[in-house]
Amino acid sequence: MTVIDNSTLSTLSSLIESLSTAASTLRDNEDSFTSQPDGISLLDVKNDLLLSYLQNLAFLILFKLRNILESEDGAQDLQQSVVKKLVELRVYLEKGVRPLEGKL
Repeated sequence: MTVIDNSTLSTLSSLIESLSTAASTLRDNEDSFTSQPDGISLLDVKNDLLLSYLQNLAFLILFKLRNILESEDGAQDLQQSVVKKLVELRVYLEKGVRPLEGKL
């Protein structure tokens, strides 16, 4: 049996609390988020990419914690696909959004 140290649990609990606070804030201000008539803005794209990156990162952390506790077959494939998605999102942020921000 593997023991998870207190720092990992406190980090995970603070991450969950932060995500819950952000989600409740988003629900409270839902009416203020309207789409632009001529398309989406760079800020919208960046926010969507960052949100997706954080969701995948949180999933990977939870997956690794649960995988330590409960070893399952096929878990390696799922972990690899999440890591590939994280790399893809990071490339979008670094090679796509950052140069466009520099041109503004």
